[in-house]
Amino acid sequence: MFKSKSYIFFLTLFLVHSIFMTTLARSQNYEPWTGAVVGARIDFSKDDALDKIRKLINEGDTIGAVREANKIVSSLAQIERGGAAETIFRYDAYNAYCISLTANKEYEKAMEACNEAIKQLPSRWQAFNSRGSLNYKTENFKQALSDYQSALGRAPDAPQIKRLLEHNIKIAEVRVSGN
Repeated sequence: MFKSKSYIFFLTLFLVHSIFMTTLARSQNYEPWTGAVVGARIDFSKDDALDKIRKLINEGDTIGAVREANKIVSSLAQIERGGAAETIFRYDAYNAYCISLTANKEYEKAMEACNEAIKQLPSRWQAFNSRGSLNYKTENFKQALSDYQSALGRAPDAPQIKRLLEHNIKIAEVRVSGN
């Protein structure tokens, strides 16, 4: 069912919201770690529409995930309710779109989606981590390091998240220093 090594890389690459693992996967040398391991669940929020995207990514259907995320993001222009719940949904939708596009190697669109998520809620850490991983994947290591540091500065005081982000910072630092 797995489409390629790239899919496995991205499945392990992105942590979103509620995936908190307690140990570092040893097989992920010099790649951003998100706490997920192959077969782990990726969660965006408790919304059913976003749940469908999560399910598609977990099954390796990155094209389907992009298609579904695009539907959600396109429908956001029609929503005029406003309020905190909508802002969180927009953030989660754009972050899911960013992750889906990155997994599908649509890097320019992924960057736009990451930036939009950050614009929606700049106080949250997940989209900074997603954008950092996108930058890492596209070998923009200085920006990846900056994004991971921004994510760490916004992260809750949870040891698993701190370890994840500190790992990502360390591997970006190695790439920036050229070692």
